Amino acid sequence: MPPTPAVPSGPPADGIYIAQLVVIMLLAGLLGGGVNFVINRDEDKAFKSLIDAVLAGVAASFLVPLFLHMLKNTLVADAVKNPLLLLVFAGFCLVAAISSRAVIRAVSDKALKLAEEANKKAGEATKQAGAATQKAVVAGTQASTAQQMAIGAAEALENQVAVGLARQADSEPGPRMAGRIEEPAEALEAAIAEYDRLRSQAKGAERFRSMGRVFFRMRDLVPSLGDSEEPLRWLSDKDAPGRRLAAYAYLTERAAEGGSEFALSSLPPLLGALSTTEDQNFGRYWGIVAIRHLIDRVEGEVPAEISEGIRMLASSGDNPPGSDRWFELQRIMNQRGIDPGAAG
Repeated sequence: MPPTPAVPSGPPADGIYIAQLVVIMLLAGLLGGGVNFVINRDEDKAFKSLIDAVLAGVAASFLVPLFLHMLKNTLVADAVKNPLLLLVFAGFCLVAAISSRAVIRAVSDKALKLAEEANKKAGEATKQAGAATQKAVVAGTQASTAQQMAIGAAEALENQVAVGLARQADSEPGPRMAGRIEEPAEALEAAIAEYDRLRSQAKGAERFRSMGRVFFRMRDLVPSLGDSEEPLRWLSDKDAPGRRLAAYAYLTERAAEGGSEFALSSLPPLLGALSTTEDQNFGRYWGIVAIRHLIDRVEGEVPAEISEGIRMLASSGDNPPGSDRWFELQRIMNQRGIDPGAAG
């Protein structure tokens, strides 16, 4: 005898299964709607009541899968593996069709409630995400500020050590005094050249000590320039850091003698040089020290353009919070009553 063909087993294909569910819901809706009509029959409007009952029954029957899903019931999925559960599903649909009005109202209310809860949860999640983002931004800003202050503190300590060593060296006797007295102009040019030479060396305490000693030598030598306007031209010389440093030394020494008029005429080009020309932190520091000496000589209220220039320097990335330059600028603003937050 020929072998008997194998009968396929297992769950039906998705399309066939869905078709079965649709047929069950449709038939249960029609039957349940008829039962509903019989139970609540209206003799005067028999035909219209029958149509209404059948339509409501079919609608309620087709709401059963949604109702089961909202209740997290897995009857529809379980019936794929156990066809007997389709009878249970048909019973649900029939009951829903018979009680169509109550079922439609209950499912509608449940669906709206779930939608409102979902919107509420989504709103809370959005608020939490916004709060988390804000906290992350604040944390990032604090970390960045801490990093800047750490860098600035290290830099300030390095410069303070250098300045201390330079002042110690400046107090030691040496041939520089004789050079200053005998040929001050030539000695100043030598100091400028020496600073430019030191800039090319590797960083270190000895290099900073030497640069500091050169600066104090310049301060000893610049009085020989008298009332010359040449140092103000040095401020804008981008290719000569040594001459810019000599200009800062000149303005620092001349501040006391020049008075308020000299300070008011010198501060704008000095602020401009520190904002656009100066690219060395050592030079920036002594330029800001020159600002402090000059602004101490300004009589009355500090002009708005000068106050604005100082605020812009204090907020510049070249003078980060915690650096020696930043502290000098804060000291200047505190002494002259300049509002640090009014930059614009």
